[in-house]
Amino acid sequence: MSFEQWEQRYPLGDKVRVLTVHPAGLIALEKPVGILSHPNSRQDKERSLLKANYSHDHERYYNLNDQGDELFLCHRLDSATSGVILLAQSLEMAKTVRELFSSHRMEKHYLAVVRGRPRPQDVWIDHISPADMPYGGSRSGRPVQMRCRQQLVKLDANRLGLSLIQLIPATGRTHQLRIQCANHGLPILGDRTYGDFRVNRSLARLLGFERLFLHASELAFDFMHAGKLEKFRAESPMPNSFRLVIDQNPALNRVNYNLPPSRHGVPQSRRRNQGPASPRG
Repeated sequence: MSFEQWEQRYPLGDKVRVLTVHPAGLIALEKPVGILSHPNSRQDKERSLLKANYSHDHERYYNLNDQGDELFLCHRLDSATSGVILLAQSLEMAKTVRELFSSHRMEKHYLAVVRGRPRPQDVWIDHISPADMPYGGSRSGRPVQMRCRQQLVKLDANRLGLSLIQLIPATGRTHQLRIQCANHGLPILGDRTYGDFRVNRSLARLLGFERLFLHASELAFDFMHAGKLEKFRAESPMPNSFRLVIDQNPALNRVNYNLPPSRHGVPQSRRRNQGPASPRG
C-alpha cells in the first residue's frame, strides 16, 4: 500500500502526512506545529493528529473508517513541536514501543534553532527541581535528572547570534529539551515559556509568523516481532521555516543588533530552585 493510500485510509489531521509504515504494524506520521498529539476534549478533534474519536484509557484513536480501524499512540509531542510521531495498529505493538521509550532504548534526534553560540559538541546532565517542572510539579522530592547530547550543525548566515543544533536526549522528561537549552544559555527560538521573549517578538514581526523552532527529526530503534529482530527508522526533513532564519535571508537584514550568548533564557522563578548542574562534558 502506498503512502497516499495510507493517508486516504485514515482521517489525518490538517497537513499531517505519512512518513514510514512498517509491516509489523507501526506508522510514523509527520506532525505539523499546532497539531495536538491527541484531543483533550471533543472540541479538539479538528486540530488533532487524527480527526477521530480518542480513548484516554488505552491512548488510542478508534472508529477511523468503515472497517473500524484503530491506532494506538506510542508517545507524544508538544503541540508546538513538529516532526516524527509514532502510532501502532495494535495494543501489543504499542506496549512494545512504549516500553522502549520508558527504558530509554529509543534513539531520538531533534533539530532546534537557539539563541547563542554552543560548543561544537557537548553532553548535558542537569538536575531540575520538581517545583520547576511544567504542569504544577510538587515542590518536594528529589531533583529530576535530564541527560542530552548536543551537536552544533550550523551558525546562522545572517549573523544574528543564532545556531542550528541537533539534540539527542537520553531521557524523556516533559519540556526537557526546552528546559535544558535555556539552562545552558541557549534558549530555543520561539519558546514562549523558557525563551528570549524580546528576540521572539522581533523575529516574528520580520518573518510574519511565529513558531517554536524545535523539530523531532528522527526516531530509530530495534524491536522483536514474530521471533525476529526488526529495525525501524523514521525521518522528517528540517522545516523550511528553519532555513528562513539560518540561511541568508534579506528580510532579516533589518535586524540592527547582534544577539550575544545569554544565560537568561530560564525565567528567574525557575532558575532559583534548580538543583546543581553537572559540569559540561
